[in-house]
Amino acid sequence: MAGIVFISFAKGGSIHTDASFYYGVILLIISNIVGASTNIIVAKNRNKVSPVMLTAFANFSGGLILYIVSFFTEDWYVKPYSLEFYIAWIWLALIPAVGFSIWYSLLKRPEVKVSELNMWKFVVPVAGVVLSWLLVPGEYPDLYSILGIFIITVALLILQRQPNEK
Repeated sequence: MAGIVFISFAKGGSIHTDASFYYGVILLIISNIVGASTNIIVAKNRNKVSPVMLTAFANFSGGLILYIVSFFTEDWYVKPYSLEFYIAWIWLALIPAVGFSIWYSLLKRPEVKVSELNMWKFVVPVAGVVLSWLLVPGEYPDLYSILGIFIITVALLILQRQPNEK
């Protein structure tokens, strides 16, 4: 968490006058609480919860909430979109759906600990940052991002290190 907080505040400074920054932080915290709760529910009910149905429900309810919020925050108009848009839209819908189905399938396994699997969620921001550097024009590494990624990576390595048994 320290690495992600470090990157976030280093990019925008520690004082934000724009309320949307804080709304975003609050939504991220809520998202993490809901995600952690869902992981615990799946692990406690390993044989009762379908990973695919759970993912479908989460995606549907999240999409519905975003749709409702958009009525109050966005301008509505009809616009033609290119084929590239629809391909990207389908890609962005399928990848998380498949990923979360795999994630919840792993949580159903008795040998998988929720706490150990949840640590690997911190690979997502690292991968996102690195991929943006590689794929998005104008994105490049800076000292704060590199330090944040270093903190996250070291934390993951320390937490995954198995103690030597004698």
